[in-house]
Amino acid sequence: MAKFQNIHTSPHGEENHPRFGVESENLLRYGDTDGDARTEHDGLSDEEWNSKEGRYTTPGERCRPVPRPSTLQGWALLVFVVALAWALGGTVGFWYATAQKSCTVLECVKMNSAYSPLLEQVEYHDYQFQGDLSDTNVFKGHPRPELDAAWDRIVKRETYRLFIDDPVHPISMPEEHRIELNKTHSGILYPPEKGGGIMVEIEAMHQLHCLNLMRKVIYADYYSRPENVPVEFMVSDKMFFNHIDHCVDNLRQFIMCEADMTPVPSNWVHGHHSPIPDFNTMHKCRNFNHLLDWIERHDNGGVPLQTPNPSWWPKENLAKTILDYEPDFAIPPHGPHPDFDSNRWGSN
Repeated sequence: MAKFQNIHTSPHGEENHPRFGVESENLLRYGDTDGDARTEHDGLSDEEWNSKEGRYTTPGERCRPVPRPSTLQGWALLVFVVALAWALGGTVGFWYATAQKSCTVLECVKMNSAYSPLLEQVEYHDYQFQGDLSDTNVFKGHPRPELDAAWDRIVKRETYRLFIDDPVHPISMPEEHRIELNKTHSGILYPPEKGGGIMVEIEAMHQLHCLNLMRKVIYADYYSRPENVPVEFMVSDKMFFNHIDHCVDNLRQFIMCEADMTPVPSNWVHGHHSPIPDFNTMHKCRNFNHLLDWIERHDNGGVPLQTPNPSWWPKENLAKTILDYEPDFAIPPHGPHPDFDSNRWGSN
């Protein structure tokens, strides 16, 4: 009976129930720990309190705290901040990746070109081709003084002698560049008094020389005249055709290598039964005039005097690779022969 000694009987004969502590009383208030809420609950039945606060209204069901507006706003702000961080991170990452892939004009040129120390001289500009059959310019049409002068500037050969295989616009290149060109064991040296270096010509100039040769063959009636005959015609038959074949194939390789992907549309033209291509297309071109000016400023005075080069020898049986043509058709006069017939190709 000792453990019940704290339980007393009231003067009216009712038992005094044991008193709970403050913490126990708080736990009985439906889990609500808010002091204001407890105050408002006092004097209200459970159903009235639940109905007032929008809580569980089933009798006997324990009420649970509803997230307060401030809590919802906090979660919404957190979600917004996280989403913004992801968006900013993605934007910065995309910008960084794009910036890493971008390059300067010179860097892009080097990535898309074979090695050349002259790539630093490359400039680009937009240029619309003149593709109509009726278009005229200084390089096009029948031979005339201004046309020959324009072509001669491009394919000029400054030498102490004039041979068919002389380089076009030879310039000096420092010897150290031979390694990058994979030409360690070839090259003609300029003497020290000429500044030294290796004699080179630019491929574009050689290609234009080839095009000019074919142009002259087409207009052979003019260029076979003694006063107009070019050095390329002053050779034997087999060398003449070997040179032409070389030029045609060299230009073929260049065109196939570059493979210009510019689309060429066509139009219906009155009087024509087939579509007419519109070759007046836009291109991104290297500034040739700028390149030509640079080459002319760095002209090294032509081909140096012939000197032995023991590091290079012709291929064995090289002479056998030259075709011995026996054409059964008329060809332009060529070769400094005494019986040169200038009338053969309409020189009158």
